[in-house]
Amino acid sequence: MSLEITYHIQVADDTLEVTITPEADDSLLVTINGTTRRITLIPAGDGLTYFLTADGIRRPVYAAADAQSLELLVAGDLFSTARVAEPGPGGQGSVSAGSGPLTLKAPMPGVVKDVLVAQGDHVEQGAPLVVLEAMKMNNQIRSPRAGSVVTLAVTPGQRLNRGDALLTLS
Repeated sequence: MSLEITYHIQVADDTLEVTITPEADDSLLVTINGTTRRITLIPAGDGLTYFLTADGIRRPVYAAADAQSLELLVAGDLFSTARVAEPGPGGQGSVSAGSGPLTLKAPMPGVVKDVLVAQGDHVEQGAPLVVLEAMKMNNQIRSPRAGSVVTLAVTPGQRLNRGDALLTLS
């Protein structure tokens, strides 16, 4: 019998139901709002990078997590969530991008190539915010939700460590 965990993830105005079921062959069945995909996730060994294979396509995924949040950088898109509840009995839990201030952090070490917003700017969900060069790739960090840029913590050319603050959205 496999352990199935279901999360409810709030992204802007949408709530996604995400169910993760580990399989015997070390793959995962991931169901998002009724659509299921089989994926494999292989750690690269640095504690930060994983290789995700879905539909025969392999791509790097960078993950940064702490007790309160999870950030994933996939194909240049930053997904940032704040934990609201741990899975309880029956594997139910909730994760939310929230509506309060949200500090976006560098998901990996790198160099800021460009800052595409200024303090006070209003941004929509998915808007490009910062370009971070890491491992010879330019990664465009996008807004996980609509909001205003309250603080800007980086400048072009600045070297960052994983977890360094990029900016804060209201």
